[in-house]
Order: sequence, then structure tokens, then C-alpha cells
Amino acid sequence: MAAQSVPKKRKGMSPWIRVGIVASVLALLTVTFAILDLDPDLSHVDVAVLSGSPQGNYYAVVERAKAEAAEQNGTVDNVSTQGSLDNIERLAAATESCEASFALTQDGIPFPEEGLELLARLPESESVLFLGKEAASIGMVADLEGKRIGIGPEGSGTASLASALFASRGFQDLDVTLEHHAVADQMAMAERGELDLAMFVIVPNATYIDEAVRKKGLQIASFEHARSIAEHLPIVRSEVMPAGYYDPFLVVPPTSRHLLVVDTLLLGNGCSSRTETMGVMTLLETVYPEIIQHNLSIPNKTGLPENEAATTYFANGGPELLDLYAPWLANIIPLSNLIQLAMVISISMNLMTLGHKFRLWQIDANRNSLESRSADLLGTNVSDEIREMTAAEYRPDSLAPLDELIDELDALRHRVRNQALSMLVPLGQEMSYRHQETLVEERLTALMALRDELVKHIG
Repeated sequence: MAAQSVPKKRKGMSPWIRVGIVASVLALLTVTFAILDLDPDLSHVDVAVLSGSPQGNYYAVVERAKAEAAEQNGTVDNVSTQGSLDNIERLAAATESCEASFALTQDGIPFPEEGLELLARLPESESVLFLGKEAASIGMVADLEGKRIGIGPEGSGTASLASALFASRGFQDLDVTLEHHAVADQMAMAERGELDLAMFVIVPNATYIDEAVRKKGLQIASFEHARSIAEHLPIVRSEVMPAGYYDPFLVVPPTSRHLLVVDTLLLGNGCSSRTETMGVMTLLETVYPEIIQHNLSIPNKTGLPENEAATTYFANGGPELLDLYAPWLANIIPLSNLIQLAMVISISMNLMTLGHKFRLWQIDANRNSLESRSADLLGTNVSDEIREMTAAEYRPDSLAPLDELIDELDALRHRVRNQALSMLVPLGQEMSYRHQETLVEERLTALMALRDELVKHIG
């Protein structure tokens, strides 16, 4: 049997709920402005970088980054070391203690299988220089035959590269003598002619290289087929040193030199946060404005995984907005993830809207169907006319068809009310359900009034 009374219509939103919504929005805005840094700097950067000897180029590069960091309220600790291999060992050992987060090192030395990642290649490469009293006579790989060559201290980056170079195609069959000497000792031995060549992996404008070439008369070997050598040894590339590089007036060297060069790498051990890494990349860009394009143009052949934050930095041409204005939030949710989250939310909202419209269509279709059935039964589709009908105007054989309509309309009314409270209903679309509920209640009230009138006469 159908219900004999119609519940009161749903009331509007409670004032306290409205106050709660407004308070939540204000709180969200407050938190947003609190985490935003409208005058961004690098105060969130506090890192230690393993560099090299205080007299070397690595140390000088980090010093420049350190000075720039200080101007932007950041902190970079320039840690002097014994060079590339020492840096690798110490950086790998610091993965748990995090005493150091980054290190500069030359490419081509053995890297541990796990724990380290590549951040960047510095645009300023290191040249593989072979210096000697008669080095200018060397123009081909074959000219090294029978030479006595100093390759730096045992375990040094230079020695490591020399080992790879003289094991590569074209070098492996040479009858050469490779000797380990301290840097200063092998330079002196080359000056005295005790070594035919002294090998150095260094920036060519280093002070002691400049003095050795300009003041002490040491010459620089050249390899006309340096590019072909690099094809078989991926850790090196080829470059041409122009004539007069050290002295354009006296033209030293007198002719251009074809050299091998090796990249300088910035490595990390995962100890720094995303925004600290972004900050270090920003500092490097102040030292080397061309660093982004340089890294985009050279593939990673080191075998090391690439740091995600650094890769994002290069791909975007700099830090993302969230890394600049809300670094603490970026450490939790990077901007790319926020964008993806926003897309997911947007798609979800669109799906919710489609679901809402589909359910509303079903309600409307069911209501129209029930109204059509009541019109067929009573001969009118106007609720007011149904409400005013008398027993004389409608003499049914049974109340069952009318009761069935009342029960189905009552069920539809409850369905409309429940779905109006669903999470699928977009904000502000509740009125569509209220409209449907009003139409259902009007017809339901009219049918129930008619039924009461019929019961009186039947009784």
C-alpha cells in the first residue's frame, strides 16, 4: 500500500555548513600564500660538493657556484679532494651519511654499479694533453711508437683514462712505456727530456700548463685523426686547439692541435632533495649559461642513471614554477605530478558530470513514463485536474493500478532525493534534482488525494 503522506521538501543548506565552506576556502588560501615565496632565492639550498685540489679547475668551478649561492642566501660547501677517483669513492660512501651530495669528476673513469647518478656535463671539457720537448713532431697515433709516457699517479683520473685509451683500437699494439709519476714530477721529467711525453687531463688554460708551454718550451702533441679515435672510445671527443692559443703574438702553438677531450661530470648520490638539486643546477647555469643546450645535445653514455630533477631542468629550460615559488611543496609533489593530478581531477569531474547527466536523464525518463501511465489511466495528464477528480468521474474496478502508480512514484521520489546527495552531483546542480522531485511530488500528491477520495466512496 502506498504511503498516505508526502514528506516535507528538503531544506536548503544549513548556515553553519556555508560558514564551514567559507572558512575552509579561507584556510586553503592562507596556506597557499604561506607556502608561496613571492621573492624566490636559494635559501633552501644547503649542500656539500666534492671538487678537487684548491689549485685545480674543479675547485675553482665550485667556488664560483658557492659565491653565487651566497648572494642568493644559499649554502654550498666546497670540499677539496684528491681528484676524480677520490670524489667517486667519497660520494659513493656518503650515500647513507649524506656528508656530501654532489661531486665533479672526469668522464671515463670506473663508476660503481649503484648509488650514483648523472646530473650534468659541464660545457668546459678537459683536454687530454701530451706535452714534451719534441711533442710537435707527433701528428699520428703511430708516432707514439716506442715512446716513454708519464700518465700521472697510480689510481688517478689521468691514469684511468690512459689505461682505457691505450687499450683501444689503434693504441693497443703500440710499443710504449707507461709510467706513473706525480704531476709535478712528470712535468719536470718532460722538461728534462727524461719522459718523451707527459700526459695530463686538464683544462688547457690551467696555469701550470700555460707556463709549461709559453715559458718552458714544452710542445703539444696533435692527432690528425682524433675524431676517429673518439669513434672507438666513446668517453672522449675531439676538438681543435687553434694556433696561437697560448700566445697569439708569438703564435704558440704555431699550428692548430687536434686533441682529445673528456667531459667533466656533475654526479649526485641521491642525498639532496629535488629543489636542492634544482638550485644546484641553477647555480651551474650562472657559471655556464650554455649548460642546458650542451646537455641536451650530448647523449648519456656513462652508464649512470640520470637524475630526474636535472633531466626536468634541462627539458624545461630551467626550474619549474613550483620549484621557484614553493620549493617545500615541490619536494613533496613536483609540478609535473600536480599537473597530472589536475588532469586526473578534471577528467574525474567530467566523468562525474556525465554520470550525473545520465542519472538525471533516467529520472526524467521514468517520471515521464509514470505520468503517461497515469494519463492513460485517468484520462488527463494535469496534476491539478487529477487532484480535483471525484469518485463519480472515475469509477475503477480496482484500486490496484492506482496503488501501483503511487508506489512507483514514491520509490522514484526517494531515488531522486538520494541521488541529489550523491558525490556525482556537481556543485550547484542540486536544483535539477529538486525540480524533478517537485514534479514527482506534485503528481504523487494528486494521485494520493484521488485515492483518498475513492476510498471514502468505496467505504
